[in-house]
Amino acid sequence: MRIGSRLFPYPTVNFDQSFSKYVPGTEFNLAFEKDGDSLYQTRDTYILKNVRFELNNEALLDLYDKGKLMCMLIAESSDTVFRERHEIYLNERKDIIFKKDDLSGALEVSAYLVAKENIEDFYSEDFKNFYKDYTFNIEKNCILAIDDGFKIPVIHSPSDDRNVASIFEIIRDEEAERMLTYQVTQDKIQLYLPAPDYDNYIALTQNSRFLDLSFAILIMPVLIDCLANIHKSVVEENYGTIEDIIDSYHWMNSIVHSYKKETGKSFTLDVFMEKSPIEIAQIVFNYSTLNGLERLNKVLQESEEDE
Repeated sequence: MRIGSRLFPYPTVNFDQSFSKYVPGTEFNLAFEKDGDSLYQTRDTYILKNVRFELNNEALLDLYDKGKLMCMLIAESSDTVFRERHEIYLNERKDIIFKKDDLSGALEVSAYLVAKENIEDFYSEDFKNFYKDYTFNIEKNCILAIDDGFKIPVIHSPSDDRNVASIFEIIRDEEAERMLTYQVTQDKIQLYLPAPDYDNYIALTQNSRFLDLSFAILIMPVLIDCLANIHKSVVEENYGTIEDIIDSYHWMNSIVHSYKKETGKSFTLDVFMEKSPIEIAQIVFNYSTLNGLERLNKVLQESEEDE
């Protein structure tokens, strides 16, 4: 649900000041905590943490304190016809959890301040000049304040990779030319994609048949390069155990768990040094390269049959 530039027969506060009918500085917005630039998430959920709304208009605050207004958060994913409403509060924070299986394409989240009853002769000193000489009768369920919120792509990771996919953060780089780059941090491997290529990746991940292929094309080469670089640094950094590596690169813990899940064997420093990076990457990503080729071939065969 997005209001955008839609007009109302009475003034509304809008987070987008260009659409607000109140004087500049009048604010209403959806507030929550993020994990860096992203939402908090687990393998199966997205989490809006410490959700609340913020408002600084005295007239609306007075109505809210009197119980005449409520704030509703609307969450939607149009591809799956998913829609939820949650009441959020001014002085009380709450966590809202969304199951990834309920979502596809994108998750849109917005917030609106709504009348719980009819309100007569509403007026605010913060109305813009055009409305200064008027009062307004507000009907129940009318929207008085708007934050159209945000839209995030929903990326489903292959089901058999445990949590290895979570060590990667795919970032849209508006300024990059046609070149994939990456940066290794203590907690994640950050991949930077030029904007058109990022859009291609998002589109590809929305089709479950191409998940393995998208990982093989984009993430596998980066993981192989990262493992190769760590391989070279084992002697230089005097790593004695795999735990020493994990202390430097927390994301390696996901590699250890996934290797144990796929092989039933412990991923020790000796194993890391004996096996090649390309072999390790294939194991922990459940052979996504070969699976991707197999699924692509099936898609092509189905296409030929349809013709």
